[in-house]
Amino acid sequence: LHSMDHSERLLVEEIAHFVGGELTAFNEPLSTIEVEMSDAPEKLVNALCCAGLPAQLQKEVVLEAPQDIAILQITGMTCAACVGVVENALKGVNGVKSAGVNLLMKRAEVKHRGVPVADLLDAVDMVGFEAELLQELKEAPSLQKGEKLMVGHFKVEGMTCASCVGAVERAITALDGVKSAEISLTLKRAEVTYFPSVHAENVVEAIEDVGFEASVLNEVQVHSERTDRPSELPVLMTQSSTQLRKVATSIYGVRGVVVKDAQNARLLYDPVKVGARNLLQKLEGVCRYHEEVLEDPSVATLRRMK
Repeated sequence: LHSMDHSERLLVEEIAHFVGGELTAFNEPLSTIEVEMSDAPEKLVNALCCAGLPAQLQKEVVLEAPQDIAILQITGMTCAACVGVVENALKGVNGVKSAGVNLLMKRAEVKHRGVPVADLLDAVDMVGFEAELLQELKEAPSLQKGEKLMVGHFKVEGMTCASCVGAVERAITALDGVKSAEISLTLKRAEVTYFPSVHAENVVEAIEDVGFEASVLNEVQVHSERTDRPSELPVLMTQSSTQLRKVATSIYGVRGVVVKDAQNARLLYDPVKVGARNLLQKLEGVCRYHEEVLEDPSVATLRRMK
């Protein structure tokens, strides 16, 4: 668009609204606008030209709709080979975007677009395993850059098996506003990411409603660009920090090691790629799990200021 005065800007906004769009940004130096459209962008271009405002389309970005998520219980898996067979079977279903299978929890998380659940169950059955639907979800909408989320850590008492973990996770993710939940049976903890509309007490109540005891360890506000933060596992070193780093960083899913002092360290890892229990098994003889209470970073900051 050419350089516009105030009245022309108002006209552009009205035209955008008229054709089913919403003006989201206006860059005066470049004389460009950004409009969210539910219809073809050419419709807006033609309307602007008809109003005497010559315009041309510079770029079109298609925003995909949120995906469907199916959580399945899988029976019959005994090893990593079984996991691979089930994953490949699910990924082979037309419309499935991704599939992740957890052997310990005997579950599969399948992201898809409009695939009937029956097709997913049939795919698992065809390769010799049994499956049932546990839960259907909608993928959380993408966050705008800078949008804030809360990350809460919770102590969960009473879990004894993978079924307990599943019950806790389903209870938490059923809360409106919860984006994700990672439950560790070994650490007896839950790391939950949620929008500010959810309060830590809501998460505690959801866990207690399904028969487990829960308490808040800490709650931290983060920006959306930090939501891919790794999980942390506190450990007590039984060998040198050099040896710990050497062994740990060779394990798939480990992002790094933070050494606190001569004995204590934290392992930074991606729980999707490696579980806490599996990680500790691989590091047996180098370190062991060390229980500690996570502290709100703001508390540590206040102490340093004093």
